[in-house]
This record gives sequence, C-alpha cells and structure tokens, in this order.
Amino acid sequence: MTDVFISYSRKDVEFVRRLTASLEDRGVDVWFDQADIHAGVKWSTAIQQGLRASNAMILIISPDSMASTNVEDEWQYFLDKKKPIIPVLLQPADIHFQLNRIQYIDFTAQTYEAALEQLIAELGLKGVAFTGLTSKAARPVPQTATVAALPEDVASGDPRSRILQIVVAVVIVIAALLIREVYVASVPDPRSATQTAADQTAVAERSTPFATTTQAALTATTPEATPEITPTFQASAVTPIVAATPTDRHTLIAALNITSTFEGFGYASYNNYDSGIISYGRSLYTLASGSLAAVLVDYLANSTTTTANKLRNDYLDRVNAQDETLRNDETFQTLLIAAADEIAMQDAQDAWTTENYWNRIYQQSIAPRGIQTPLGQALIYDIGISNGINNQLIQLAETALGVPALSRVGENGVSEETMITQLAHIYQQHMQNLAEQMSLPGLARRGDFWVTLIESGNWQLRGNSLGNLVVNGRTIYVGN
Repeated sequence: MTDVFISYSRKDVEFVRRLTASLEDRGVDVWFDQADIHAGVKWSTAIQQGLRASNAMILIISPDSMASTNVEDEWQYFLDKKKPIIPVLLQPADIHFQLNRIQYIDFTAQTYEAALEQLIAELGLKGVAFTGLTSKAARPVPQTATVAALPEDVASGDPRSRILQIVVAVVIVIAALLIREVYVASVPDPRSATQTAADQTAVAERSTPFATTTQAALTATTPEATPEITPTFQASAVTPIVAATPTDRHTLIAALNITSTFEGFGYASYNNYDSGIISYGRSLYTLASGSLAAVLVDYLANSTTTTANKLRNDYLDRVNAQDETLRNDETFQTLLIAAADEIAMQDAQDAWTTENYWNRIYQQSIAPRGIQTPLGQALIYDIGISNGINNQLIQLAETALGVPALSRVGENGVSEETMITQLAHIYQQHMQNLAEQMSLPGLARRGDFWVTLIESGNWQLRGNSLGNLVVNGRTIYVGN
C-alpha cells in the first residue's frame, strides 16, 4: 500500500514536485504519476492502481484542478471508497460543493514551510505513517539480511516492542527535523558562491534580461482565508522617494540577492535526494522539470571555460535527456558547483529566476499598484517568494488603509511610502506569529529586516562603498 495519492492539474506540476519532495523527505510514501507510472504501462490503468493502493489523498486546489474531469474522477473515487481526502489550497478557486465540507490546508495565506507542517500533522491524524526515509530514488533497495544479536523480544516481533521502536523512531525524526529547521533559519548556506570586490563590480555591470510575461487576472480571495493582522505604526522620517523603472538592474539584483539570502540557497546550492533528481542553484532548478537544462544551455552559450567545455561535451545531452543516472555522478556535481563561481552561470540563474518568479510577481502585484521604489518592489517580491505569489498580505495592507484592492498608490489617496510601510509592519507581525507557532525565531528576522530598512530610510536599497548590505547576518551585494 502507498501512503498518499496526489491529485492535481498538470499546470500545477512544479508545486506538486516540490510538495512530493518535501513529503518524501519526511518519510511519506507518495504516489505521484510522473514518478510512479513506468514505461509501457497504460496511464488510466496506472492511475486506477495508484488510487486503489493509496490510503489517503492530497487534492491540490486551483482553478485548473477544479475544472479538470480527471481530477474530479480521482477525488470522487476516494469519496465513494470513504478514504480520507486532504485538500491543499494552492490558488483560490470555485470548490466543488462536495468538497466544501472538508477542511483544507491553506498554502496561500502562510509560508510554504508553515503550511507543510500543518499538512504533515493532518496526515498523521489520518493515520499516515512516517518512515523517516528520503525520496524513493534515494531509498535503499530491500535486501535479505540475517538478524544477529538482537534482544529476544525485538527479534521475535513482540507487538509492544515494535510499537516502542516506532515511537522512538518518530521522536528521533521529529527532533532531527526541528534541529535542521533552526539551523537553516539561522546559518547561511556554506556552499553559496562568494564574490570579491571585482566580481561585485562585474555583477553590477551585467545585463539580466527582463522578459515580458503574460499574467492572468487576479482571482478574488475571501476575507475568511486572510489572517487578522493589522498592526498600527508611526511613519518615520525617510529620504525622498525616487522611482525605479521595471527594468532597473539594481532593483532586480538587490531583490534577488536579498530573498536568496533568506531562503538559504546560493548559486552553488546542490542536492540530489528529492524527486527533482538534481536540484541546483539559488532557485533550485531541477533536472526532472527541465529548468536545470534551460539554465545550463544559457550558461554554456556565454562561457568557454574548461568547466563549461566539460559540461558541454560530456553532460549537456544527458541533462537534456533528463538522465537519472546523473543523480549519483560526482563529477557532474563538482562541475556544477565550480560553474557557480562564474558570472555567466550567475547570469543564467538570475535570468531564469527573473522570467519565472520576478516577472510573475511584478505583473501580478507590483505593476498594478504602481510601486516604483527599489525597496517597495523588493519587499513585495520577498513576500511573494516566502508566502506564495497569491498571498493576501498586500490586500491586508490595502484594507487597513481603506483603499481598494489593486489600486495605484498616489491615485488612491495613499502614498507609496505609507503603503509599503504598512505592508512591512504586517509582514513583520506575520513572520513573528509564524516564528512563535513553529518555535523558529529565525523566521522573525525576515520581517524585522524590512521594517529596519524602512526606518533607516534606505528606499533605494543602496549598499556601502562596495555596494554591500548586511542581510540576516550575512554581507551581500546590492549595489550603490
């Protein structure tokens, strides 16, 4: 039997990949069609087998999934069989009336990590066991072994001893996860690419493409799904606000570097233990999704170093083919980490992140409101990454100030300074609440940073003489 079947729309596959990896890292056995349907097996037959074999279902809620007949067939099967369904709200949608009575886990109104913890807890309540193993690809192949020198009651399969073993294992896993979360929240990634003053100058001069993207109209969200956070504040004296254009490289570089510092991923970040096969770089571009290939192609088009030539000649075809044997190729890992020191690779990563994250947040949340300052744009980007692109924190700020949703600052009677300051305080309170709920004080520093930045009057996100700024205890480059 499988623990969990994930039902979703293909348009939400990137989120599902990330969620699958997170669950498998916690020891949940996940049935995910892109990983569990093997060559030569009829799709509908495999889905039917997966539904029958799974004890619970995670249903990804989005407009696309709610419009999918295949998704409806899957959750209807679980309802008919009286198996538990846990809806996960990815985007606000018109939810089928048969699902309205089921409490969902909201990934839109809180950070991914906080929502994941709620989902893990709910799975536990539904009877899902946690083995403590990592993703399927990383799990050892079962082998026949001889048990030696075990206490008699354990070797004999005494149920009470078995229960005790499980309890101890669960406690150890939970303690390890908590220690890891605290460590990640407070310690920078040691593999992040460091830059010399010369490198920083090169970064400031490089061109990061700002590709135009189309964005569907915002879906209205209900007040009930919004946390009640409306702190009051006293606006401090600040320096005059100067507009930044949408293509301002300084704003873009500063925003990406600040958020990457809080996320804990650098240009050289690398792992090979989740369903992405290989996850690499500041936005964890994966081999399985094709994003790693896109970044690699861009890099190779602009680099002729020995590292680049080795990757081009020995690995590019295998990356394009999504060769799973690359997972354990140590030479490939070494080359990728070495490439992260090159400006060409950093440009390639930033270009992909710009196109797939920055542009979407800009078109959906920044441009409609006429936000122009580097600080304001970077704050909204950071909120979008930490709390999800469809988060409701900006709507909370608009409500607190009594202005219409998506209204342009200045035209709605509220200055950009007032709007961004209100938003920063709401974000600060939200992160403090999460820090208390999860006993992870490192989360609060993320919200505190933006309020401190506003109080210092640094609306242009200028660094020191070298263009550096201290973020979460680390010195990073933002320009000057």
